[in-house]
Amino acid sequence: MANLGTVIRPSALALAVLLALPGVAAAHTGLGRAAPADGARLPAPPAQVLLEFTGPVLALEDLEVSGPGGEALVVEGRRGLDGRSIDARLRQGGVGTYTVRWAVQGADGHAASGDYRFAVLATADTTRRLRRAAAALIGAAVRLRAAGPR
Repeated sequence: MANLGTVIRPSALALAVLLALPGVAAAHTGLGRAAPADGARLPAPPAQVLLEFTGPVLALEDLEVSGPGGEALVVEGRRGLDGRSIDARLRQGGVGTYTVRWAVQGADGHAASGDYRFAVLATADTTRRLRRAAAALIGAAVRLRAAGPR
């Protein structure tokens, strides 16, 4: 007849291993790195967004990049050759806050999604151009006013 201690030790070891596995099995594909990064403050609008995932991506379900006015900016989104990245070419946006929303199907069969934000700040060059444009508009308005009604 088997000793009770001999049966309990292997069972306890098997239980410990099983309890440790969910942490490993729960490691689904997620966003590992993004460029521009979450919270980034850029001097100019980006031409593309790059998302790198922690595991293989089987399918790109959704990718949206919206600009400061809420306009959709993605021209083309595609999965990288490495199977772990997605990149999107963007139309030119303006100064303000951008939102990136993504959804992928991981190789583990689980869907993953998320969103993040970054900002494009007015640069000295942008500020100079805006001031010149404003001065030109003011000048045109003054000339129209001076010319009087027609």
